[in-house]
Amino acid sequence: FRSSITHSFYQHKNDNSELRDLVASYDYALADKNITVGDTTKVSFAFGGDIDNDPEAKRLQSMVSSLGLSDQVRFEGIVPHEDLPWYYNAAAVLVAPSYYESFGLTILESLACGTPVIASRVGGIPSLVQDGETGYLVPWRRPESYAQRMEILLANETLRKQMGQIGSQRAQEMGWEQTAGKIRSLYNELLMR
Repeated sequence: FRSSITHSFYQHKNDNSELRDLVASYDYALADKNITVGDTTKVSFAFGGDIDNDPEAKRLQSMVSSLGLSDQVRFEGIVPHEDLPWYYNAAAVLVAPSYYESFGLTILESLACGTPVIASRVGGIPSLVQDGETGYLVPWRRPESYAQRMEILLANETLRKQMGQIGSQRAQEMGWEQTAGKIRSLYNELLMR
């Protein structure tokens, strides 16, 4: 799947201003030229989340249509958790334009699947995304910054793979067992004082 269609995937939660920024990012990225990866790959984008009954999501679907991006943007709706790895693995990049994120589980799950991340430099995201190594951190509310980073990653398969491998290794270090072991060691250290 990844070899025939390159996807960017965003798991939408509840703040449609983030989704609006993401649609604007794609508009910037696709406005002047059709981004391709290699000679034959079509670029498309998928949005997941609770968008079926949301009036703002309907407005954004209209916006996508009016921008002429309907062939490249899909609104997936709610994606069951067990299906998310399929989307993360199919994606060339995960874009997370969060205005705030306490941790960023979607980002960690994407990294675990070897998919680089372009995300806002807010909240706990910088603890997950190592700028220039596992993806890119960009200023929030700057669609053009997301578009620039998407263009870089979509045009450079070697860089995507390298970032994906580093991101997957980083995510493995943050697994439940490893995290519990670190906490246990910290507690033991504190008890020894």
